Amino acid sequence: MLEKSVQAAQPSALLSAMKQLDNFLNNQSLVVLFTYKGKKLLFAGDAQGGNWEYWLYDGDPPTTTPDQKLGKEGTAVLSNLAFYKVGHHGSTNATPIAAVQHMNVGFAAMCSTQGNSFGSVKNNSEVPRKPLLDALALKCALVRSDQIPVELTGKEVARAEDTKAEIDVPKSGKFQVGSCFVDYLL
Repeated sequence: MLEKSVQAAQPSALLSAMKQLDNFLNNQSLVVLFTYKGKKLLFAGDAQGGNWEYWLYDGDPPTTTPDQKLGKEGTAVLSNLAFYKVGHHGSTNATPIAAVQHMNVGFAAMCSTQGNSFGSVKNNSEVPRKPLLDALALKCALVRSDQIPVELTGKEVARAEDTKAEIDVPKSGKFQVGSCFVDYLL
């Protein structure tokens, strides 16, 4: 009887441990800035808010109070972007609101995602997070990986219903659409 109770409890305990490990590992992601031919390319990986705070805000340790202003480094990076790889598949905790507010207009962005695969609109956790992508789209040419149809071994995967069929044209460079990829060419 006791053994059955312990075994029945294990999946919940394992799920809890897995979630804690996932949060820890995702919070270890690097935010990487490349400069190529004088253009800044920002890759946020699976970084979450805490990772951004170390370079967005001045101060040690960094804090994000509502009246806090971006530091010199954060402002310098975000106000001169040529390209942004949207963090953590467009999730709500991977691109801080302050970062989007300080991004320049006219850059190119790509989001590797698949709509309706995680979270929910009801609790503001859907991936990708529509308000985030809408805010980015006001500032940049944004393309999503699920925006183009892909054919795999004779089976077509249609584009996500909530995406537009045409690909935005960036201010500089261009998107090149392949059979199952989108490249950004500087």
